[in-house]
Amino acid sequence: MKRSKPVFLEALAILLLSGNTWAVTYHVAQTAGASDANPGTSLSPLVTIQAGVNKAQPGDTVLIHTGTYRESVIVGQAGSAQAPITITAASDGQVTLSGADPAPARQWVKVADQPIWQHTPWTYHGPTHPSDQLLVGRTEQVIVDGKLLQQVLERNKLAAGTFYADPVIAKALYIWLPAGDSPANHTVETSLRRSLLSITGSYIVVSGLHFIYGTNTAQKSVLDVKGSHNLVEDCIVEWTNGCGVGFGGSNNILRRVISRFNGQMGLGSSRSVLNRMEQCTLQGNNVKRFPTGWEAGGMKVTNSRQFQIERSIAIQNNGPGFWWDIDDQDGVIEQSYAADNHTGIFVEISENITVRNNLCIRNGLTGKNWGYAGIKLGEAMRCTVEHNVAAGNRTGIEVRQQGIRTIDSVPGKQFHSDALTIDHNISAFNTQWQFALYGDNGFWGSGKSSPPTQAELDLLNPDLRHWRLTNNLYYATGSGEGLILWGAEWQPNHTKFAGLPAFLAAHRLEQNSVAADPLFVNWQAGNFDLLPASPARQIGAGFTQTPASPRQAPSNSGQPPW
Repeated sequence: MKRSKPVFLEALAILLLSGNTWAVTYHVAQTAGASDANPGTSLSPLVTIQAGVNKAQPGDTVLIHTGTYRESVIVGQAGSAQAPITITAASDGQVTLSGADPAPARQWVKVADQPIWQHTPWTYHGPTHPSDQLLVGRTEQVIVDGKLLQQVLERNKLAAGTFYADPVIAKALYIWLPAGDSPANHTVETSLRRSLLSITGSYIVVSGLHFIYGTNTAQKSVLDVKGSHNLVEDCIVEWTNGCGVGFGGSNNILRRVISRFNGQMGLGSSRSVLNRMEQCTLQGNNVKRFPTGWEAGGMKVTNSRQFQIERSIAIQNNGPGFWWDIDDQDGVIEQSYAADNHTGIFVEISENITVRNNLCIRNGLTGKNWGYAGIKLGEAMRCTVEHNVAAGNRTGIEVRQQGIRTIDSVPGKQFHSDALTIDHNISAFNTQWQFALYGDNGFWGSGKSSPPTQAELDLLNPDLRHWRLTNNLYYATGSGEGLILWGAEWQPNHTKFAGLPAFLAAHRLEQNSVAADPLFVNWQAGNFDLLPASPARQIGAGFTQTPASPRQAPSNSGQPPW
């Protein structure tokens, strides 16, 4: 007679296959008695986050109690889909990871006959970014009572509210506090860490943490998410010197992450696959004023595949809000909100990007760049722009063609504004143009000094390609606002169209579109609902799903995405 396995052994096997049966919670705190020599229980907590991370196995939780943690944490191990490793803030107060350390009053000596204080020895030399803008490229930070001092490059340029770092010759750090006050009357910190949390493993969940300050250069982030199948949610990243969040790897999710007031950019992503941003906010980034045509502002994605942005917000960034640039493929941005950036949504040298159900308002109203817009496509191919509203921007929807673009990473591939679908959008009340197509050499040649060949003209001529522009509504009030611009205004071959019939006759691109007041309920007050008599309703222009708004509180699913 064949004996069956004991029931408890079968149950044990099932539990083992499903993950860590004996999941552990490791407590991290800054209370008296906390030590990395402790077991990490609630009564005997660890003192550093890294110690908790080092102990964590699939299914375990690292529970971080209130406090400021001054460390660089690396998470290299893997959880599993059934048993992720969770790193989260406890409910007893804010958990902050800071790139700065205190600089106590005893370390400062007053410079005779000057309202300047000197810290010696100071040998920390922050990394620099190669740039002709030397001050922008420096990375040191001095924080007084939670506010950054402004850096200067020469000691004789010091003034109230500034600092000067000389780690090579004088080996000293100099500060001039407001009113020439003593550091003894303030909390002074100096930023020393370039990274605060780096995730290279998989199936890691991070939630509820606050990241602040860092000596990271441009294109380097203090919160770096790589690996695969990781979730970072309900975190804030702010006031770093370079980029707030790095978002690479594959199948990773950022959810309700706020990245704001960073020196160069809120978020940077390169070579990611199937990554998603959900209900994230990018605000006020590029405070150090890096060149916006290079890389700065809300966010920039390069060489991505199927990068998705949903219900996210980009506001008040010094540069583009959302930016795809260089060989991004099959991405989507939908139900998102871009306001008061240089350009709201920018798709450049990429293909098969869908821009759907987004609201772009007041972008491009500061600065003198002719290329600022609510939604902008530059040498982008096979992209779809549909059911968006662009209002009160410099230009509503804009297409740029600067000749044929090639990139080193994709040898032989040519990018140009080809096969675009622009359907069911509302572009109204924009101060320059509701719709514009332009280029330095754009629709008339390839940018060479010699005349273009017929093949180049055919390739760059939108009338000969598979564009589709239908069911759009455009509206210019006539008080300085233009309807449609075809060609760059500094080129002799441009045309300004005051009505759609003339544009249709000249270029055969618009079908079933109208030029009329969309009749928003109150767009100046942020209400873009359409009145019953709106002509946009007749052609199906405008939103099919409501985009995110700063006034909307995001929901909290509380569940990992796997």
